[in-house]
Amino acid sequence: MKKLILYSALLLQVNVFAQAIPNGTFENWNTTAYSEPNGFSTGNLEDIQRTGNITVTKVAGYSGFAVRIQTVASGSDTTESYIINTTNPCSDVPQWKGGVPYSEQPTAITGYYRYNLPGSDTALMIVVFRKNGVHIADNIIQIRGTGSQSTWASFSFPITCGVVPDSMIFAAASSNKKGVGIQNGSFLELDNLAFTGTTQPFPNGDFENWTSKTWDNLSGWDSWGSGVSKSTSSYGGLYAVRFETVSDCGDNGNINPSGITSGHLTPNHGVVGGYPYTGTSDKFCGYYKYAPMGNDSAEIHIDLTKNFNNVGGIMHLLPAANNFTYFEVSFSSGIVPDTLRIDVQSSKSNPSSANIGSVLYLDDLYLLSDPLGIFNNHKNDGIFFYPNPAKEILNVQFKGKLTNEPKVITVYNTLGENIGSWKTDEKQIVLETKSFPVGIYLLQMKTANGVIVKKFVKE
Repeated sequence: MKKLILYSALLLQVNVFAQAIPNGTFENWNTTAYSEPNGFSTGNLEDIQRTGNITVTKVAGYSGFAVRIQTVASGSDTTESYIINTTNPCSDVPQWKGGVPYSEQPTAITGYYRYNLPGSDTALMIVVFRKNGVHIADNIIQIRGTGSQSTWASFSFPITCGVVPDSMIFAAASSNKKGVGIQNGSFLELDNLAFTGTTQPFPNGDFENWTSKTWDNLSGWDSWGSGVSKSTSSYGGLYAVRFETVSDCGDNGNINPSGITSGHLTPNHGVVGGYPYTGTSDKFCGYYKYAPMGNDSAEIHIDLTKNFNNVGGIMHLLPAANNFTYFEVSFSSGIVPDTLRIDVQSSKSNPSSANIGSVLYLDDLYLLSDPLGIFNNHKNDGIFFYPNPAKEILNVQFKGKLTNEPKVITVYNTLGENIGSWKTDEKQIVLETKSFPVGIYLLQMKTANGVIVKKFVKE
């Protein structure tokens, strides 16, 4: 047995406020159930991720079911409420591709609608015809802010298509997508869509067929991209978060890494905010595994701000790792910040098609200065200590493979300062804590196979 004595002269005791990474163990998720009309993509996923709102829903229609598209606006943040009959929607309408096969030339689109469009808001229906990958007719139908149509009413809007097409795209939105006059609560409901002057039906134009879906929302974080999901392949606990780089716009070539942020996503200003933080020097730590495609790396961004101005931070790349691997990222600020934001994504910025399919797993995140945010005391990690809280001594025991494995033991205070490091291959050590000031400490153990960090308390 080896006794490790930590001299009080080495210790600094400073009162600090524990600043925890929210849900850094990724154990807390909220499941949102929603439905999508068959054959259509919608803005639901973006809206659930960014605002928590389901904006495309199934309602009672003129006959059977109908679709309701509703705008939710809060300050400068507005939902992306829309439907489009392509599996690869893109934000730039003239560049839409895909759609459904269609080979006739209709003269009008008909159906039934209800709406509420206060102020100068404008709902839209768009019918695009394509041939050999080229747009041959773009029909934009504006339903302007004329108040409310509370009962089902029939409509017939003329459309043009001068050449026999090979495909058709239909889209609808509850507000002006250019951002002019958008009103909270604007909605458009549609049913029994059809074309006149043709014999081809409008696929699922009666909105009778829907598919139930669920989305797992990660508590404490905002996410972007369709590749963020809950995973049972974890380092500790039940769950980790999984990211995948995907092609959200398919043949448009828009390749998007998936990611999470401890801040907030906005439609016009990107990622903003964070959570309160006043440290000037710290380490961001955790575990990851990564299978990149092409010459890819996962990215971690740490931003420190004060009064909304950047005062520090760092960008760090994560290389390939077949198994969960410990990482730590040092960051600092020249002045005391008021906010910390952490962003993590599955690829480098501006990925290429070669990076589609890069997959990142992340688990057990914490700040070295934040023992309360640590994934403390996983039951099967092979390291145990007692008594905790400690008074005069802390017994540290190693089980399983750790029994005779060379280990480096390091103790940190709550400022992240290294109090001392020791090498041992013993199965038990004793820390003399009698001279420790009362407070919380971190014990870090490094081996050839990884790193374990736990907290202990001196009372």
